Amino acid sequence: MVTLGEKLKKLRFEKNITQKQIAEYLKIATNSYQSFEYGKLRPSLDTLTKLAEYFEVSTDYLLGLVDEPHHKNLRIKVDFRESFHSRVDALSDKSRKDLDEYLKLLETRERGD
Repeated sequence: MVTLGEKLKKLRFEKNITQKQIAEYLKIATNSYQSFEYGKLRPSLDTLTKLAEYFEVSTDYLLGLVDEPHHKNLRIKVDFRESFHSRVDALSDKSRKDLDEYLKLLETRERGD
């Protein structure tokens, strides 16, 4: 069975990034990230989630619960984010402000305020 550290190292090499770069993304010390790869430390749930999002894999894959790194739903989520961001980037400043206000309204509705 492949360990979490081995998976992180493989994914990092695939993205051609350094331990320092991923540590900066996670806002942790480089030696803390190195400890994940060496199997000396386990990342927190929050950090594990950030790693999964960064590498575009599921947390289940990182934890060894599934062998396939990419779940169909995750790919759809990533595709949606990329599409959404490019569409927002094309908007005028006024339209972005309007969108921000609309999103605040939706968030309020979701919370039930």
